[in-house]
Amino acid sequence: MPYVPVSFILVFMRESNLKRKIVIAWQFFEWFLAYIPLRTIFYFKKEYPRDEDIATRPLLIVSNHKHVFDPWFITLSLPFSQFRKILPIRFLATRNFKNPLFNIIYWVIIYPFMYWPNGVYVLPPRGKDAHLTIDEKTQEVREAMANHEALLFFAEGGLYKKEGVGEFKRGATYIQKETGASILPLAIRFKGVWWLPWPLGKRYISWSKQIIYIPKEMVNNEHIASARLREHVVFLYEKK
Repeated sequence: MPYVPVSFILVFMRESNLKRKIVIAWQFFEWFLAYIPLRTIFYFKKEYPRDEDIATRPLLIVSNHKHVFDPWFITLSLPFSQFRKILPIRFLATRNFKNPLFNIIYWVIIYPFMYWPNGVYVLPPRGKDAHLTIDEKTQEVREAMANHEALLFFAEGGLYKKEGVGEFKRGATYIQKETGASILPLAIRFKGVWWLPWPLGKRYISWSKQIIYIPKEMVNNEHIASARLREHVVFLYEKK
C-alpha cells in the first residue's frame, strides 16, 4: 500500500515554514468545503468569540470533547472573517487503536489526510507513555506556544460521551503556567443524533467572550487550576 510509506515519510518531516504554509492552505480548503454544510444541513447554534480574543497569540483554546469530529466542527463553523485570524490552528490528539485494522486505517487515511495536513500534534499511544513526564509529553505544544501559535486543547484528555463536562486533566493549565499562553474557553454539546439535520440533531458551540488567566495563587496547584478552568467550560456548556 503506497500510502503507508508516505505516512512514515510525513512523520519525519520537521516543523518548518513550508509545513506551516501547507497547514494554512489545507485548512482554508477544509473551510470552503465544509462551511456551507455546517451552516445548513449540520447547522450549529453558536456564540462566537470576540475578534480580538481569537487573534491573541499564543492562544490555548480549551474545550470539552464529545465527538471525534469536534476539532472540525469548532473551527470550520467560524465565519471566514474569524477563521482566517485563527490560522494556523493546531490540534492535539492521541493514537490508541488496539485493533490492527484501525491502525492500518490510521496510517493510510487518518494521518496523511487529516492529522498531518492539519498540523496535529500526536501524543504517544496510551500505555506507551507511562515513562514520559508531562514536560516531555507537552514539549511540541510548548514549542508551538513559543512560536505564537493557536492550539485547540480538549482538557478532559479524551472523549466524554456522557451528559455534561468530564473532569479536566492538568495539561492545559500546565501549558499555560509554562508558556504564559492566553486561554479562551468554549463548550460544545449535542442533543439527539449528531449527524441528523437540524432540528432532529441539535448542535451548540458557546465561545467565551473573554480571555481568561488562571490566578497566580492557583496556577502552581495544577488540580485546583484545572478545576477552575473546568468551571468556565461548564458555565458555557450549561448556557441556554
